[in-house]
Amino acid sequence: MDTRKEKFYIRLKEAFQEYKKEICFILVIVAIILEIIPDEVFNFSPGVKESAQSSLIFSLILICIEVLFDIFNKLKDSNKQISIVESPDLIDRIYNLTSNENRITIKYIAIAGTTGWGTVLSKFLDKNDKHSLLNKKIKIDIALIDNKILDRLETSRERYESVTTTVKEIQRIKRKIDSQKHLDVSINLYRYNHLPNFVGYLINDNYLFTTLSYWEVEDGSEKNLVLRGGRRPHIIYDKNDGFGGAYYIQRFNGWFEYIQSKENQPEPTTQEHNLEELPA
Repeated sequence: MDTRKEKFYIRLKEAFQEYKKEICFILVIVAIILEIIPDEVFNFSPGVKESAQSSLIFSLILICIEVLFDIFNKLKDSNKQISIVESPDLIDRIYNLTSNENRITIKYIAIAGTTGWGTVLSKFLDKNDKHSLLNKKIKIDIALIDNKILDRLETSRERYESVTTTVKEIQRIKRKIDSQKHLDVSINLYRYNHLPNFVGYLINDNYLFTTLSYWEVEDGSEKNLVLRGGRRPHIIYDKNDGFGGAYYIQRFNGWFEYIQSKENQPEPTTQEHNLEELPA
């Protein structure tokens, strides 16, 4: 292809991309005109009108296919980009994913759970909150650190002693929901007896909002290590994304299965046991 033809082709392609909506509109108008105006007006030869309509329809189909491929490629490219959500925005992002679903499962791993339970999960279970999901069939599995492990957190122990308060609040909400006969709502609490690693939310086994718990030197000190938890920005993974979503969902599920296994459950006390054993 010589330079002039190549430039003409490029300009033609750019014009098509810019004006394809207008082209579609014109093709539709022409097709309607051909359909509603009698053949005698144009004095078409036999079969010419049908051929013209077929050509118009075929052209519209090609343009629609091209538009669909554009949409597909944009969606595919967007799935290859890492999305990060700040902790205060988690409730809206999770609610938007679940509000149109009839069945919802949420697996939540935290250290003390103060933020995740208080600002996210408890809102889903409050009929007066705009984020309420009580009209759905919903199962929430919650994993929090066991009190016996708090001593191993050393200087961070005091920061996560609120787990006791969180557990009591979960138990209270569980009893309230049972008394209100929400038979499609299930809440299970598990306690783990290892140092925390993954924290976050797995939604319907398809969407993972997660961050890592980690140790770092506290600001203003030289040696005072603190354990960071769920108040950090979360990375969003999709099982079908292009950067390891299925892999990290599998890892998260693996840790939750480990937490749920009986041999890894701490010995229950009067305040620490699976909520399924609680009376309504």
